[in-house]
Amino acid sequence: MIRSETDGRNFALLVNDIPVLYHSPSCPFISVSEEKDLMNRFLGRLSLKGIAKHYHSLAEVSYEDTRNILRFYHGNRSVSFTVAEKDGALLLTPLKLSHSFSRIRFRFPASPGEPVFGCGGTCTNPNLRGRNVTVWTNSANPDDKPNPLEILGKYGGAGNTCSPSFALPSFFTGSLGYYIFWFGGASYFNFTHRDHHEAEFLGMPEKIVIGKASAVSELHKHQSELLGKRCSLPVWYQTGIIAGVSGGSGMLLDTIDTFKKAEIPISALYIRDWSGVNHTGSGSKEFWDWIWNREYYPHLDKVIKELSEYNISVLCYINPHLSMEGRLYAEASKKGYLVKRADGTNLLSDMGGFMAGHIDLTNPEACLWAKQQIAVNVFSLGFRGVITDTINFLPEDARLYSGANPSMIHNLWPGLWTKLIRSAADSWGIDPVCIVNSGSIGTSASLICANGSRTDWFHGRGLESALNEMLSLGLSGAGPAHCDFSTYAHLIPEEYVSEQLIRWAELTTFTPVMRTHTLPASSPASFYANKDSLFQISRLVKLRFQLSTYISHCIEECLQNGTPPMRHMWEAYPTLEGSEDISDQFMLGSELLVAPVVVAGQTSRRVVFPDFEKWVHLFSGEEYESGVHKVDAPLGSPPVFYKKGGSYEEIFASLAYKVL
Repeated sequence: MIRSETDGRNFALLVNDIPVLYHSPSCPFISVSEEKDLMNRFLGRLSLKGIAKHYHSLAEVSYEDTRNILRFYHGNRSVSFTVAEKDGALLLTPLKLSHSFSRIRFRFPASPGEPVFGCGGTCTNPNLRGRNVTVWTNSANPDDKPNPLEILGKYGGAGNTCSPSFALPSFFTGSLGYYIFWFGGASYFNFTHRDHHEAEFLGMPEKIVIGKASAVSELHKHQSELLGKRCSLPVWYQTGIIAGVSGGSGMLLDTIDTFKKAEIPISALYIRDWSGVNHTGSGSKEFWDWIWNREYYPHLDKVIKELSEYNISVLCYINPHLSMEGRLYAEASKKGYLVKRADGTNLLSDMGGFMAGHIDLTNPEACLWAKQQIAVNVFSLGFRGVITDTINFLPEDARLYSGANPSMIHNLWPGLWTKLIRSAADSWGIDPVCIVNSGSIGTSASLICANGSRTDWFHGRGLESALNEMLSLGLSGAGPAHCDFSTYAHLIPEEYVSEQLIRWAELTTFTPVMRTHTLPASSPASFYANKDSLFQISRLVKLRFQLSTYISHCIEECLQNGTPPMRHMWEAYPTLEGSEDISDQFMLGSELLVAPVVVAGQTSRRVVFPDFEKWVHLFSGEEYESGVHKVDAPLGSPPVFYKKGGSYEEIFASLAYKVL
């Protein structure tokens, strides 16, 4: 039941007697801007004060409870919504705008010091309080123009801005008030104010959900319902490691042989350059043409079939871009299926030493054509899924078939691509594994890859940032997340490479999937040539297999009710002092506490053990009481602890070093 309360000045809407929407003249729920060129003003480093004067507060409010119409207004400016209850939350649907507002700003009251979580996968501490977040899926293309909302954070005095690759216009507070928006364009969240939070949008969101949960489990249930059901994962994903491969047929066979000799079970192979390579000034790049390169990988169809007989699945790498030199680019261009520029020519982008066009995912005929091409050229070969990145490319000067503003559809682009892939796979009766590193609402991914910050791991970046991103994704309700290891090892001094590879493998042992990145065999960061890392990976993969029943249980919980497999310490123990800012350890499910080493050269670390529990070291069997303890962490034996008396204690207690 929805009802309103007002004292003539302050206004609130209540759902089942719980207040969820607040408004007052001093803290108006909505402010609007009609400035069409305000984006350009951002590029001129306009101050926050200067920007603020372009907003008009809608300080007055009226509510027609008979028709459930909510109206905010001031002078001749107004915004109206239809109001409905949705699963105990307030659903606002824009009804009428008095003007064509370019920007909308919402304000929500805040309690001083209260933590804030959400917005997708941020690479810094998941507690967003005191920071700004740009909800704009990152572009990997160097030619993509900067997002003006990001400029606002960088140059407007707000500071500390982050922009998740997998970005969700959604957040919740420590008191479990939650706010979710449906929208494809850029949005900007400001959590730096003491008494309120701000959410700014380019245009009006399609829908707004405002609610309050009684527990984190209830919050995740709402996230699942609102953000969409998670995709299932096949049985094979837990049987071994997913190994990345590039370098041609010989390298594929060498990889299998290397893993076999190292006694590392393989659940799947991920072939990055199956369609060939572009030789550029900066090295070899994948040839983006969605067509099997028979010279680079001869007999690939037979190899995939043979591997399947050994229960090894094969995944491939594709993106919604086509290299200019490829056959499919020529065909797509001739048919008019590529994204255009204003002058009607194909929009071409430098993708790292080669030029590529982009399939227009707003064109139904282009999507049907692309679906047919992917079905015939990808899934007919026997590929069981895809890994895709750089999906989030859509520059501001693009001209789309639908006529949509690129800024408005930008965040929806990855979802359009994954929908197309799943449709292509379905035509072959395949339920594909779809691994993405970017997306937003509507992106139907099986797994999200947390890339972390693209830098070394010595200064709270790299490994630690990937962990932060996975925990942020879990809190945001995005679904199961993982990180591929060895991704950034080539960016650090060679003497530290082996250590990082092992530490990264340690972390991924306790994530939903163990997957390696692809690097040239000649790279010092390639684990194929690193005997120390291969030995440790072998031990850890075997350990993981012994834990597969428990990890599968954690994944199933996520698929059923949205509870993430990797849980931030605040989520698991909200009353634990300072838990909102503990981001270097986590719970895997409800019974395993994982404290990975994320600092170079560290052989011991500080671990916070929650109250009212007794914890047992997974490897040594040593017991720990609640409180803060220093724990040894030699290479290959990360600090991992199981809850004494838990449902899986017998399995955990049987492990120790028996399988290592």
